[in-house]
Amino acid sequence: MANIINWRTLGYLGLIPFIAAAWAATTNTSLLSLSPYQVFVAYSACILSFLAGTLWLKQTAQIATIISNLFTLVAFACLLLPAQLALPVLASGFVLLLASEFKMGLFTDKPLGYQLLRIVLTSIVVLCHILIFSAL
Repeated sequence: MANIINWRTLGYLGLIPFIAAAWAATTNTSLLSLSPYQVFVAYSACILSFLAGTLWLKQTAQIATIISNLFTLVAFACLLLPAQLALPVLASGFVLLLASEFKMGLFTDKPLGYQLLRIVLTSIVVLCHILIFSAL
């Protein structure tokens, strides 16, 4: 039971920087003297890279490891791009990563509710990307 609380809680807590940066961008507020766009893109790239590591769980498929590394390289490249280019690439990355996890069957051995949680979290993250992109 404690593990279920942990992954759900951690998942929702992970949304706080996305939501805070999106709010800061829409209200034209800096975050610790940093651009909210810069903060958002940096956090988004880190989380996309982190989540790409889930593909390593599919150890029997070498292609999963290659795809995981591609997600990480794309996320890193987004750190070097202007926000108006990085945001749609990162949002697409989250959607494609979730689709990859479905395609590779990575939800079959997860706790009940994990798949739905990933769908909800990914949807909120993509909405934050759209919101912050519209504030550019």
